[in-house]
Amino acid sequence: MRSLHHNLLVVGLLVAILCLVTRSQAQDTPGISAGAFFENRTDSKVGGDELSFNYYGVRFKVRAERYIEGFVDLGSQSIDWQPYKASDAGSFGLGGIFWLLRSEDGVVPADVGVYGSYHVASYTLKTDAGTSTDAKYSRYMVQGIVRGFEGGVAHPYLRAGIMNSNLEPDDEQVISSDDLKTTKPAVNVGVDFNINESLVFGLEGNYSEGVGGAVHLDYWF
Repeated sequence: MRSLHHNLLVVGLLVAILCLVTRSQAQDTPGISAGAFFENRTDSKVGGDELSFNYYGVRFKVRAERYIEGFVDLGSQSIDWQPYKASDAGSFGLGGIFWLLRSEDGVVPADVGVYGSYHVASYTLKTDAGTSTDAKYSRYMVQGIVRGFEGGVAHPYLRAGIMNSNLEPDDEQVISSDDLKTTKPAVNVGVDFNINESLVFGLEGNYSEGVGGAVHLDYWF
């Protein structure tokens, strides 16, 4: 696992460097897309135990040529937090990017903007002793983003900002809410590959409490 985390971090650093040195070439073509995604991340540590999530599902996107990109997620999210257990929960998310500068503006040789997202889910957490409680989960991110283009095929990007994560149990006699609401620095580095005019494949590394990663595949109409 340490080797995997090390490799993800190295890939992320390389993508970040590429993002800062490559030149943007064109604004986006307006459209909508449908696709699938998988994401692994670690939000925080509680009592020395990592609070981690695997999130997967379908994602719908829309983009304008100049200022806006938006998305809506519909999926399932598992929680990994010892010593508690829970079934995968339905999850919903939305977010997007507002581009402040585009390379065509002639100010900087890259696209620069602000990214934001918000996700929610609900769990029933169970202990080994047989007790349980419902818990609401929410997460939001606010980050700056810099994106470059290389030959119109690879689109590397770097996002940096904060992530707020909140797991709120209904019964604090079963699970204390101490340390379950955190705000931490969050960095995401990735690259999107244009396989053809319609199909985009993306790889991403993320870091907050720990190293994670994500993949996605989008078809643009």
